[in-house]
Amino acid sequence: MASIARRVTRRLSRKAIAQLLADYQSGASTRELAMSYGISKTSVQRLLEEHGVAFRYQGLSSSQVTEAIELYRAGHSVAHLAGNLGLSPSSIYDALKRSGVEMRSAHEPDRRRRRSNP
Repeated sequence: MASIARRVTRRLSRKAIAQLLADYQSGASTRELAMSYGISKTSVQRLLEEHGVAFRYQGLSSSQVTEAIELYRAGHSVAHLAGNLGLSPSSIYDALKRSGVEMRSAHEPDRRRRRSNP
């Protein structure tokens, strides 16, 4: 079975792959690269791995954590926050937990909807 890198090289030239690697090392996220180059995030990650590029943590910045806390406490769901910040729900959930935020049950309705429909 062909590796991910070999399959991607059918769609991307060597020059494009070199640029993708350089873009990542310059700070672009794997998600941004996937969208820019028209490949999956997994393909980007595999290309980086196969070319020996060290992964960096792509968690939330301190300002994103503050924003997530405020919005979550205002009643927004973890899924909603993840969509707005372009991160996975598990990244949002982990950041909120590390910050000491009391988490609602996954089955608890979104507080914003409950407030608007008394």
